[in-house]
Amino acid sequence: MKSLTATAIVLLLCVTSTIAQDKPADKTFSLRSYGDKSQVALEEFAKQLACEVETPQESDDAGGILDAPCWFAFKDQSADKAASILSFAIGLNITVDHARKKVSARTWPSTANRSVKGYDVSVLASRYVEYINRFGAGKAADGKAAPDLTATEHLLDLLEELLVQDDWGDTGSCCVGQRMLLNLSAAQHHKVRELLSLLMGDKGGECEALASERALRDALAKAAHEEEYSERPLGSVMGSMFGKDSGFVVAHALAAVFSEQHVTRPKGARESKADVLNELALRYEFSWGATGGLVRLTSREYQGESGYRVFELKELLERLAAAYAGQKTVPGKKGGFEGDIKTLGGMSVIRKALEALSESAGRAFSMLSFGTRLVVSGSAENIDAAAAILKEMGFEEPRDE
Repeated sequence: MKSLTATAIVLLLCVTSTIAQDKPADKTFSLRSYGDKSQVALEEFAKQLACEVETPQESDDAGGILDAPCWFAFKDQSADKAASILSFAIGLNITVDHARKKVSARTWPSTANRSVKGYDVSVLASRYVEYINRFGAGKAADGKAAPDLTATEHLLDLLEELLVQDDWGDTGSCCVGQRMLLNLSAAQHHKVRELLSLLMGDKGGECEALASERALRDALAKAAHEEEYSERPLGSVMGSMFGKDSGFVVAHALAAVFSEQHVTRPKGARESKADVLNELALRYEFSWGATGGLVRLTSREYQGESGYRVFELKELLERLAAAYAGQKTVPGKKGGFEGDIKTLGGMSVIRKALEALSESAGRAFSMLSFGTRLVVSGSAENIDAAAAILKEMGFEEPRDE
């Protein structure tokens, strides 16, 4: 009991490379902090990387943030992923600069370890043009339409709204012809490539983060939690439930709550870990999700990174086009209908219906579209609810070949 409730931080370093002089990417890290000061966690991480710590400068206006507690536990993560988890837990942008042998903590995003890459999106741009020509509505007659954007620029807008977080900093994003150029880290470029791959696919699909969340939620629903405790800090309870397996991370803004709130659980109680977590989330007003296979604990207002699914809706749009064409009447008739799928806005027909039905069901998810592709982001549960609504409209799940 004492070992769980005591403030502790343990770091284990696993070197997986077989070459004489290991590269940083060949190392994985297992680190935990159960309410220790953020400064301690940062120094331990830097020590195992053989790096020096660059703490916030006066211009950072960090306000003693490194003296605050942090709660997390993870295993076998790369240096960059570990830095990302620490950033979330500490509330600063933690960057590992391998070339300078520095681990920095800043209030603004670092430009270290970035590179400019260009992405040829000519195929996606052509598909978007086909969609506009087939299903797009006409411009407003009053001339108040938004400025014209190319298909590539529309795609970049979607990418930035879906993927880019505040901690990405200035990406320098721009379009040249049918290429998008972005200045990002390797992990961020990976997310861009993943999105473009899903948009290119004939069947759409789920991103890695959503698949990971779904697997974690299923595992927690099957895992029993029988431990009893009396007046244990909420953060310590998270450590007991997840510290030895999936891992967890508490958002910096909630770290004090997880240190100060205490939980009592009677002997003999038997529930799934998911049920226990849902009960605690309701009682202490926080939300939970998943990030990189870890349980992520945040405020209810959290609007950061989430999973998403791409739906290919071309066949549904064609069926809807036929359905509206079948209701078209002779022009000038009272009570008649003279529109079509174009005048109704193409994908807007589907998005408006999804929005209305999700609100009535209390489901929260975000929607973006590019041509015939609809991107729904949110929790696995809410994305599944969106898929169920789409099926009621006539959408058919892709078949495995």
